[in-house]
Amino acid sequence: MKIVNKAENTKTLFKKNIIIIWDTIFCLLILPILLIVRLVISYKVVILNSSRIGHLALEQDIFLRKKQAGEINNKTHYLFLLYYQPANKQLLKMLKRKLCIIDNLTISKLLGRKKILKKFGLFAEMRVYANEYDLYINTIPSLNFTAIEIKQGESILSQLGFDTKKDKLVCIVVRDQAYLQATLPGVDFSGHKSRDADINNFIPAMEFLINQGYWVIRMGAKVEKRAAFQHERFIDYPFSEVRSDFMDIFLIYVSEFILGTSCGLCDIGQIFDKPILAVNHVPYWLAPHSKNCLYIPKKLRNICTKQIAPFYSLPQDIELSIFDHVNFSKKYNLEYIENSAAEILKATQEMFNRIKSHWYYSQIEKNMLNQYFSSFWDLNPYASMIKTPICIFWLNENMEFYDKNFCLHEKNLSQKEILKS
Repeated sequence: MKIVNKAENTKTLFKKNIIIIWDTIFCLLILPILLIVRLVISYKVVILNSSRIGHLALEQDIFLRKKQAGEINNKTHYLFLLYYQPANKQLLKMLKRKLCIIDNLTISKLLGRKKILKKFGLFAEMRVYANEYDLYINTIPSLNFTAIEIKQGESILSQLGFDTKKDKLVCIVVRDQAYLQATLPGVDFSGHKSRDADINNFIPAMEFLINQGYWVIRMGAKVEKRAAFQHERFIDYPFSEVRSDFMDIFLIYVSEFILGTSCGLCDIGQIFDKPILAVNHVPYWLAPHSKNCLYIPKKLRNICTKQIAPFYSLPQDIELSIFDHVNFSKKYNLEYIENSAAEILKATQEMFNRIKSHWYYSQIEKNMLNQYFSSFWDLNPYASMIKTPICIFWLNENMEFYDKNFCLHEKNLSQKEILKS
């Protein structure tokens, strides 16, 4: 044990010395030049969070949409640094068409001295606050494929038997631990397990979509297991020969909508304004915040009694609920419950009807949805401006968990209306 600790201490000391050397070189040789340049040009330096595809996509997409909306001063220039290997090379390629990105890791690490840049007002941080609903409603996608890239993607799809002129596809994105374990070995991501789900719970939804004429593509670069499902119009893409960084993005780009869980690859749909049906959504105090979305969350229950915890009674512990599910469960004695296959199927059917304009709200359902927003969502101090609808079947079955004063008589009336329709 002492030998291990000594080795770890030596490694830590080495890293600290390297940082000191980098910072010294930066302050002596580079910082004076940066400060002189600022006298002539207004600029900020941004470090790309490039090792995670969701951050790489959304943080820069939100920046570009804010520029569209006039929320960012066009007189200020932004220099983006690729500080880590990119999670997806195609996405980085598309971002480079819109942003000034230095993709040399050595130069980026030399320039990206965050603490020093902050001290001198030269640093800008890209963040996703998950409350950008109005921004997405009022802007259009900034990233697109070129005509040559579209032909390339269509050619690959045609090799699989997909007719790009008439066939439609739905992408299914289900998060598990395999990707992070493979790409960031040694890092403990057990605190994120609340976002995981079982791909086989999506099989009834897959069957429904195929029966409606869709191709279904199960997405992912690395996953724990194959889906226990086979069909000529189903592709378990992580195990396919056509899997690539390019196709990861292209398949979502050409999909009619996305069915997925809380994960970075699902966020790619957001940058293209694709309709997203988010199931098993976590954390419970957030909702998808782009246009054309629908969702159902995971419920939570008491670990000891197994009783469902009403959503209105849950703690708004932002840090623990996002980043540390293990300690969240210990602190509050709560555990997440994965959506059932039946619930995912119902949500998929509702999303399909919305996409095909076969959907309408009864007056009672409109009242219920308004009551949901006013009694639960509008009281959320973190994201009260989000108006993404939750599946109406979910409210019919679970409204009492959102509003303790909910009238059960109204619930029964609403359910009767569904049976009549």
